[in-house]
Amino acid sequence: MPHVLCIDLDRARAPWLPPDCTDALHAQVFAWLRIADSRQAQQVHDRGQSPGDLRTVQSGGEDASMLPATRFPVFTVGSANTDIPRHRSRIRPRADGYIINVLPSDERFFQLLTEGMHSAAEQSEAGTYVVQVNGIDVPMRSAPVVMHEAEGSYDDLFQRASDDRRIRLRFTTPAFFSSGTGKQQVFQRLPDPVRVFRGYADRWNAFAPPDQHFDAVAFAKWVEQTVEIADMRLHMHRQVLKQRDAHDERTVHIGFVGDVTYGLAHHARHSQSAEVRMGVRWLNVLAHYAEFCGTGRMAAQGFGQTWRMFDEE
Repeated sequence: MPHVLCIDLDRARAPWLPPDCTDALHAQVFAWLRIADSRQAQQVHDRGQSPGDLRTVQSGGEDASMLPATRFPVFTVGSANTDIPRHRSRIRPRADGYIINVLPSDERFFQLLTEGMHSAAEQSEAGTYVVQVNGIDVPMRSAPVVMHEAEGSYDDLFQRASDDRRIRLRFTTPAFFSSGTGKQQVFQRLPDPVRVFRGYADRWNAFAPPDQHFDAVAFAKWVEQTVEIADMRLHMHRQVLKQRDAHDERTVHIGFVGDVTYGLAHHARHSQSAEVRMGVRWLNVLAHYAEFCGTGRMAAQGFGQTWRMFDEE
């Protein structure tokens, strides 16, 4: 099942910490995996960057051509210093909190990660949980905490999904989409229903067990014909990445942040057809899954963190 871990660094004991430690957390996750299972860690490192290799890691090597040409990291890391709904969280992250979204359906992956964390703590000179930043061990305020986890397996997520026909999502870090590459790359910075939910569907199929896969192309077509934006309160946010590119220039990304409510178009709003009922079921499944997989491009770097919201929130 998917999990969300929170890592809370102790800046008081390491005031020199850079503003963004996301890259260090990425490296640390691989270090924890290596402690528990070096072979698995190497597989994730070597193969987890492309769709075909990811399918090899997750599902035993089926035809990679079935996967979209998009990177689906096995885990993502982002800042937890965002507006996380209180009922989703077992803790309230502090200013130096980071979240690690663990997506694979194989529970052993999560077990290896936590096993590596505990072993590293036992082996550290301080005898406590640490994250290595710029070659120096930085202590955590406490042991890593499971901040949020799916209630059951991927099948359980589907079986327990509600049938709400209005779905509100909150994007707490900038989300954006793009198509093309290089000079032909085009950025899209609006929460188009097709782009949003097709992205969730592709990530679901990348990580769910094979018997839980569904036709993401047909679903996207249904979304295009049926789902509309009923309300939105958004603003654009500029995010400067700390790492530098080949030209030694900082990279700036612009994305949307805020709340969006999706609903059904008038012709389907009250329909009880099997097609509409199944489409609504998948909308609700994927809206919940969004809390683990994120929205749009660069989710591995913390962009597009997403939470499903309800009327009382």
